[in-house]
Amino acid sequence: MVVASITDAWEKLTLSSFSLQDVDGFPYTVYEEQLAKYEEAERWFTGQALNDQPESPGDQVDIYPMRINPIIGTVLKHAYILFGETQDDGRPLVVPKLVYVDDNEKEVAEKAEERLNFLWWENNGRSLMMENGICSQIYGGSIFKATYSPWELDRGIPIRIERINPKNFIGIPDSSDQYRLSESWIVRKIHRNEARRWGYKGDDEIVWKVEHWKPDTYQILIDGKVAVFADKAGEEHRLEGENRFGFVQQVYIPHIRTGDFYGMNAFDHLKGLVRELNLRFGDFGDAVNDDAHSYVAYRNVQGTPSVKSIAEGLPAIDLGSTSNISGNEPDPDMFEIRKQRASQSMESLVQDIYNQYRRDSFVPAVAEGEDEGSQRSGLTLAIRFWPLTSHVSQERIFWSTGLDLFNHNLLKMMAEIGTDGITKASTQLRIKHKWAPLLPRDREVDVQEWVQRASANLGAIDTLLELTGDIENVEEEKEKILDWITEVKKIEQEFAVQQQGFGNNGSQSSQASSAPGASQ
Repeated sequence: MVVASITDAWEKLTLSSFSLQDVDGFPYTVYEEQLAKYEEAERWFTGQALNDQPESPGDQVDIYPMRINPIIGTVLKHAYILFGETQDDGRPLVVPKLVYVDDNEKEVAEKAEERLNFLWWENNGRSLMMENGICSQIYGGSIFKATYSPWELDRGIPIRIERINPKNFIGIPDSSDQYRLSESWIVRKIHRNEARRWGYKGDDEIVWKVEHWKPDTYQILIDGKVAVFADKAGEEHRLEGENRFGFVQQVYIPHIRTGDFYGMNAFDHLKGLVRELNLRFGDFGDAVNDDAHSYVAYRNVQGTPSVKSIAEGLPAIDLGSTSNISGNEPDPDMFEIRKQRASQSMESLVQDIYNQYRRDSFVPAVAEGEDEGSQRSGLTLAIRFWPLTSHVSQERIFWSTGLDLFNHNLLKMMAEIGTDGITKASTQLRIKHKWAPLLPRDREVDVQEWVQRASANLGAIDTLLELTGDIENVEEEKEKILDWITEVKKIEQEFAVQQQGFGNNGSQSSQASSAPGASQ
């Protein structure tokens, strides 16, 4: 595979003699344990684990290897439906909305919301979220990292949002809150050219970059030495010391958390079913192959049959003639020995295993475009989606909590560095997140519902406008609607007055023409 070849090529580059075990305080044992789990998860995601064959002579080797890997489809479906049917615009896949209680907070909230959305847009937030959604399914969690980056002069806001591969991350949560980190480590291999920007002087092609973050301090090492950053004036700054923001700037969002800090991935519990599916599919394939290639036998033949050509491209087998000693010998005969091996029960077993895989992976048949051969209403199909939508709704709970903390951290960082319009008051507003619908919805039905609710006074205009999902500023839209209604009413009143005037003049003219002597 391409991924494997790139990884192999990267590993072959010369790595420095520096070891992570040399870093003071680094939790190397935890790192190794997590890395082993993540690499095993990668092997199952790519299907590489299905290539493994026993090396011991006594172990059974797959006779008919299928290499069927439904895991990759499961991961991608889960990741896509996590964010739902999103709008095609520049906002992040999950839109932050700040909640205000009065007009005094309104302007603060609108400015903070605009800055947050701009920051996500500037950092390719849509793709970052989708990548982390996929990583979450594979590794059991994902990491967002915010970095103050004054050296990146092309940024409107000097804060970089990054997606950290879980293989490169070790987080130590606060004992009372697993989302707030009391300490974190980020370790990754970088090329020599990149390392030189941080003061590296060696000649190794690949070196280790280690970041150690605490709420009050931080340190960044390149091959065990403190990294150095040179500003525009050429002055060097050692990347260690006080963490001016007062918190660890990474947030770990679990896929599904069941008590441990690290989440569970989407397919660890499916590995046995995938292997069984391949084995039974292979058995069935072997049986079909044997049925399609049966043995041919002959009898009552003297010598060896010969193949002759009756015409060009038309061969025939000459079985010879009977010995004709007594006159009662049977004629030569050729026949097919057929013993059917493939059976309905074998085919049913394969389907039963795959159905069980669907149940355990929360991906119903309708999610693969199968409606079981008959027309179904939209509501029926939505209910059939329930195993997947209910599971993803759980994922959204963990994501909403993580994004709430991360967006608050972004606001705190913008307030600290003096971003225009962001103050301490901005950081004290509550954030809610606007998720797209999980499944496509019938727009016509939705519009009819909003109209009926509006006509029956069962919904405020603000609420109904927000339900449409395609209005950026509900308050501004409402003001436009009210202005339009006022303008229409004004035109109607002017028209009524004008019509009334025409009616009076016509009546007077009619009375005058009918009076005695009017024609004289």
